[in-house]
Amino acid sequence: MGRGTLGAMSQPPEGPEQYSPPPAPVPIPPPPPSISDAAAQYSGGGDNPYAQNPAYHRAPSTSGSGAPVGLAVASLVIGIVALLTGWIPVWGIVLGLLAAILGFVAIGKKQSKGLSIAGIITGIIGAIMSTAVLVALIAGANWISDPDNWPTFSYDPDNSYDPGDLYYNGDSTTIQPDAGGTSLSIAEQAFGKSESNPEVWWFAVILDNPNSTSFPAADITVQALAADGTVLDDNWTYRAVAPGKTALVGNFWDVGGGEIASLQVLGPPADALSSSTPEGGLELSDFTVESNDWSTTVSGTVTSTFGELKYGAVIAVVARDDSGAIIGVANAYVGELAAGATEKFEAFFYDTPVPDAKFEAYPWPY
Repeated sequence: MGRGTLGAMSQPPEGPEQYSPPPAPVPIPPPPPSISDAAAQYSGGGDNPYAQNPAYHRAPSTSGSGAPVGLAVASLVIGIVALLTGWIPVWGIVLGLLAAILGFVAIGKKQSKGLSIAGIITGIIGAIMSTAVLVALIAGANWISDPDNWPTFSYDPDNSYDPGDLYYNGDSTTIQPDAGGTSLSIAEQAFGKSESNPEVWWFAVILDNPNSTSFPAADITVQALAADGTVLDDNWTYRAVAPGKTALVGNFWDVGGGEIASLQVLGPPADALSSSTPEGGLELSDFTVESNDWSTTVSGTVTSTFGELKYGAVIAVVARDDSGAIIGVANAYVGELAAGATEKFEAFFYDTPVPDAKFEAYPWPY
């Protein structure tokens, strides 16, 4: 038995059986909520965690503190625009009032007080500026529309002109061929078509001043008249007329297809005669005439005997044929003429060359 017992003890004892926990059950996802349940959860109901977080309900336009600022910002932006455009009538008023209204509404909605007040202030300033401009424009328009505020111009021959003056600004009169012994008269006149352009007419008017003193610088107008008296064109100048004869020559450019029948001259009346005797004058010398196939040039020199500087001078040149009739005219010009100075002048005739014509020159200073 002892061996049997020993034999039995020589076998290792059986250990306890190893324990393995049962596998965890696989969770089955719940079915998706219906549209109505999802809407209820998002709006705050149910167990949706996002619905319980107020951060997901904030307005998209907020300040750093989380308060909305949309109206306040709009008020400030519109107020700045109103301030910059306040010089425009009505426009600045509309924008300024809109900015102020938005600012007050923003304050009522607890939006940014600083931005709202800034928008209100800039809007009110812009509206005030625009209102001031509008009032000024209305007042100016009313002032201009009142004829009592218009400037008046009148001519008083007893006060507006001193016969010793160098300039006359009074009324004009029609100068006649025989205007009396103390007034200007027309000694001769002529006109004709330009050969190079039949729509352009030239004219010459020779005035006679029978007095020992000059007519001061005044408006003188030569008018081209049709046969029925209609004024076809005119030529204006502002000049003085010295004692003796002087010439006005020039062109009519706007006659068109009309025909000139006569000339009419408007100039200063007899009572415009100056009481001062001229001190000096212009003297001409060294005449030369040169012709080629297309023009004739008349040149010479002009010398000033005035005691003061003259801004310039015009030399009217008249061409006559063998019978003495005027057949062409031209003007020459010189610049500043100091006292005692001599300058050269040239006058050009561009129609048919007139090398055999006789030329007369009439200078006047200005």
